[in-house]
Amino acid sequence: MKTIKVINRVFLFGLLFAFADQLSKVLVQNYGKIPISLNEGVAFSIKFPYTLQILVTTILLICLIYFSKNIVETEKTDTRRKTAVIALAMIFGGGLGNLMDRINMGYVVDFINIGFWPVFNVADSFVTIGALLFAVLWFKK
Repeated sequence: MKTIKVINRVFLFGLLFAFADQLSKVLVQNYGKIPISLNEGVAFSIKFPYTLQILVTTILLICLIYFSKNIVETEKTDTRRKTAVIALAMIFGGGLGNLMDRINMGYVVDFINIGFWPVFNVADSFVTIGALLFAVLWFKK
């Protein structure tokens, strides 16, 4: 895949994942009967200075887009390259969705509660699934 094509795909699919995350939060907040949690921290609600949260997340998202071409091109087959693009897009979209919450509201809206795990949201799910896809690609090499 050409560099611009890879970057465009990761970015555009990432925007779709971020949109899905934002839509889920709007629906839950306005129409759902599910309790929500306002997370001012980072992963697992760990407290971290707000400015650093924004700065680090932004830098990581830019790096992810910048290096996406190199990551995708290391894959040997078209199927593996497409899987890598989707994995990167999920991580990018999930990170962007939560970054949008932090910038707009100063916290992240979490609403998925499965009891034994900290409350999370769709963006967190995208980041986790994208990372797991990468782990599968990595260990299958």
